[in-house]
Amino acid sequence: MNSLFLTAFPLGMALGSILGGTFMAKGWWFGLITANIVLLFGLLLSIFITSLYTMLIGRLITSVSVGVLSAICSKFTWEILPAHLASKYGFIPGILQTFGGALSLIVGQLIVPYSFEPELEKTQSWRIMFGSPALIALINLIGVAFVFKLDSPVFYNQSNQFDKL
Repeated sequence: MNSLFLTAFPLGMALGSILGGTFMAKGWWFGLITANIVLLFGLLLSIFITSLYTMLIGRLITSVSVGVLSAICSKFTWEILPAHLASKYGFIPGILQTFGGALSLIVGQLIVPYSFEPELEKTQSWRIMFGSPALIALINLIGVAFVFKLDSPVFYNQSNQFDKL
């Protein structure tokens, strides 16, 4: 069962990266809103689990959303940066995603005992590990929904929406 939990996240991220193109075709704003809502759903499902299988489903939903978000954020960064800055700063979303994954592993090792023993159900501290990304996803969702409302000029040009340029 442990190996199923460990492989669920990379497989979901790979699937999400492939699905990211579908979301980007409708604009990065739509993709970010949708992926963040699905991410929140997966994290809340993981926080309020009733069984290990529910946690696995929440983990798969979360990982697909992370894959979609990584594809959208990388593409958007390249679209909004001027060409002379894209090679200098285009790697930042990947670095931040890698750092976030490493940080969650460190926090997980500090908070959660490495087993699915009965003491895991008693401590309940592992819910913090799923709650902190839910807070970040909520902040991201609010920021995208109410602050950053426009798509990139590249998207408007490719979708023949010249009036919005």
